[in-house]
Amino acid sequence: MRIRHELLVALSGFLILQWMTSTTAIVLLQRADPQVQSVIDENEAFRGSINKLATALATSGDEGVIGVNAAVAALLAADPTPQEALSIHQIARSGPAACLGDRAARVLTVDALSRLITLHDVYTRASEAKVARTLSGGSWAAVALALSALGASVVLVKRTDAQLFGPVQDLADAVQAYQQGDKHRRARSTMLPPPFGTIAQTYNELLDAACTVKTVEAGHLDQAALVKLLDALDGPAAILRTDVGVHVASADALALLHAQTPPTTRVKLSEQWTLVRWDQPPAA
Repeated sequence: MRIRHELLVALSGFLILQWMTSTTAIVLLQRADPQVQSVIDENEAFRGSINKLATALATSGDEGVIGVNAAVAALLAADPTPQEALSIHQIARSGPAACLGDRAARVLTVDALSRLITLHDVYTRASEAKVARTLSGGSWAAVALALSALGASVVLVKRTDAQLFGPVQDLADAVQAYQQGDKHRRARSTMLPPPFGTIAQTYNELLDAACTVKTVEAGHLDQAALVKLLDALDGPAAILRTDVGVHVASADALALLHAQTPPTTRVKLSEQWTLVRWDQPPAA
């Protein structure tokens, strides 16, 4: 259950991060798109009305007057800035007279139209810069979220490796080391999450038991093999056991032991076993 829980946590974390990144990017795009479209629509409508106004001023007579009035009404309805509104009102006052041939009115109208175009260009550039800042802020926000998601992903990967893949690899390495003859390698059972800690501890206990059995079996050497080993040594030799005395002796050593001849050399093999040797064989 713990392994399943770790996998679900890692997978859910990745999915949540992906969902958050995608959702944020969509929201930022949806927020910026109306602003961009609004600037485009306003600019096109305003430019269209200015073009109509210029066409009307180029037309003389009543037809020109009607065109100027219609264009002025469209410009005022387009929610102009206060500076733009002043130029539009000036055109509204002098534009009809300019269409009827008043030269002074035409000069005033053309001057006001020129100011209106300049002001609108400044307003358009300011609106575009504002939209650009919004898009840039959204882009940096998306980048920051992506970096946060990347950092969280690294944490999730490290957590998954430490909780799942690392313990599995350590167990596999311990088993492989045992197969290759390393009887001292043990799996790390401490600081591991369940069930890996339990598995590692159980494996170590089984390996310790197996090695202990082999050691005990190796300690019970065949007595005939010990006799042959002692006979192969240079000079009489015997192995003594602390609790029983002579355990095994070479053929030459038996006579010396029977004669109670003290050994020349004693080598303590362990707490229980001692190797004794004589320099010279017994006299014939």
